Amino acid sequence: MGVLKIKEGSMVIYRRTGTIGRIIEFKNMDGKLWARLDTTDLLYDADFLEVIESKQLSAHNQQKVEHKIERKAEREEQIRDEETIDSSAGVCGAG
Repeated sequence: MGVLKIKEGSMVIYRRTGTIGRIIEFKNMDGKLWARLDTTDLLYDADFLEVIESKQLSAHNQQKVEHKIERKAEREEQIRDEETIDSSAGVCGAG
């Protein structure tokens, strides 16, 4: 696959954070090219953006969903552990 040219309207991924979005504008500041993404409304260094195709986006989204499911299961387990109160100490009354 050849390198795809980044342009306004391109779907891109910012490799440093995994942020995905569509480029809505470019800004040239201090000799550096920045691109604003629609998903965050933030500027990203264009040197670290990579154009992605829909099949790549689908694989990335699948990984994100799997990661969120794992994190949710971990949180639920943590909550269950915290709900278990150890009453074996036999504490009674004020100290």
